[in-house]
Amino acid sequence: MSIFSLFFLLTIITSPAEAQLGDGNRKGFLLGLGGVIGNTNIYYKSGSTDGAITYGANIYLGYGFNEQSILSFRYRWTWIDTRSHLQGLTWVADYKYFLSENGKFFLNGGLGPAMSIPEFGNPKNGFAFYGGLGYEVFKYVFLKADFTSIRLEDGLSGTAIMASLSFQKY
Repeated sequence: MSIFSLFFLLTIITSPAEAQLGDGNRKGFLLGLGGVIGNTNIYYKSGSTDGAITYGANIYLGYGFNEQSILSFRYRWTWIDTRSHLQGLTWVADYKYFLSENGKFFLNGGLGPAMSIPEFGNPKNGFAFYGGLGYEVFKYVFLKADFTSIRLEDGLSGTAIMASLSFQKY
């Protein structure tokens, strides 16, 4: 988290970035925050499965290369309400592609490291990838849905269908 804080401070105090953030164009720096809710299925090595409601938060820091193409770093924390009360973390490269320059519909996807943190220790590391679609409801307000697949150590894996609402200033 300290790397994120340092990068955020450097972005804000750098005059070109400061001038771009909040100019209303998708091209340039972006900063965002959002909530997420969905359903997760956890698959254990033993063959048992756990399904649970999941909720959490996203933080975005990124850059729009033009009005259609945005690449950001997304940190997602989730609480998975299973019998083992898992918390999940993912740090992914999130790519968002708007179907037209002035359009509101977009496709997005990402991949990166993931971690599961059971309530009583023994975290598992692995890899996550996802894909989805979304809509810019209002300027800076995004609604999206995605399908996520996670593979962790010791045969632990999971899938999730998530919906999120986020505010992303660009």
